[in-house]
Amino acid sequence: MSGMNLQFLREKILAKFGRIEDFADNVGVSRVAVSNWLHEKTVPEESRFLDIVNSLDLTAPEIDRLLGIPETQIVFRRTG
Repeated sequence: MSGMNLQFLREKILAKFGRIEDFADNVGVSRVAVSNWLHEKTVPEESRFLDIVNSLDLTAPEIDRLLGIPETQIVFRRTG
């Protein structure tokens, strides 16, 4: 899960939990593990992804943002 938007992750953690420790407890990992994610020392195990998403109550667009997937816009134009 490299390429995660770590700033967005940090903002969501602090907005919902206030403290990294509380988020870590909710996800079932140590505070050190979350700190390592946020400082790009390690990445979350893929098996933890749903725990992270569910813990933060992320919407589909927020998941895309977390994963660094650009927002897609579709424009329809009439021709002729």
